[in-house]
Amino acid sequence: MTEHIETLNLILKVVQILVIPLAGLFIRQIMALRKEVEALKVKVTENEAKLCNMPDSTALHSIAISLERLRGDVVGLGAEMGGMKDVLQKVDRIVERQENYLLNNGGK
Repeated sequence: MTEHIETLNLILKVVQILVIPLAGLFIRQIMALRKEVEALKVKVTENEAKLCNMPDSTALHSIAISLERLRGDVVGLGAEMGGMKDVLQKVDRIVERQENYLLNNGGK
């Protein structure tokens, strides 16, 4: 009977020395993991809210088409401006001739 008590006492000491500190360590790690999970839940919720406000694929396609149309309009405006440049150069030459004519008293 005494041997059983001594064996039980030895087992309890081993439990006190090994098992209880290990259990405490595991509990601390579990608590830290729970905090991390909660922080990740908050981040996931924030990211989901941001994703809800982003345009979907059809909206992005519509934006791309609008940009292509705008690019075509800009190219067309560039061509028109090039034509206006030629007209302005002609008008500038005409005004210069008229100024010269008036400055020289009509060619007299």
